[in-house]
Amino acid sequence: MGGKTEEGFFDIVQALTELSAQKRGMTLPDTTDAGTKAGNWIKKEAKKDPDQLLYVIVDRAVQHTGTHQSPSAH
Repeated sequence: MGGKTEEGFFDIVQALTELSAQKRGMTLPDTTDAGTKAGNWIKKEAKKDPDQLLYVIVDRAVQHTGTHQSPSAH
């Protein structure tokens, strides 16, 4: 799906991140530091188990870095 390129991989991760955050009612910090933290976490976890589904890893990263939206934000 990503065309076996780094850019394609990042596009997939971004789409999965948005989907996961939406489904979990979470907001992700829009900072370079938060993006770096999530990216490093995804790389570390993906290397632990290369056969792991990417969505599972990204979903865990969202839970790891995001915050739940307030009920009024829905």
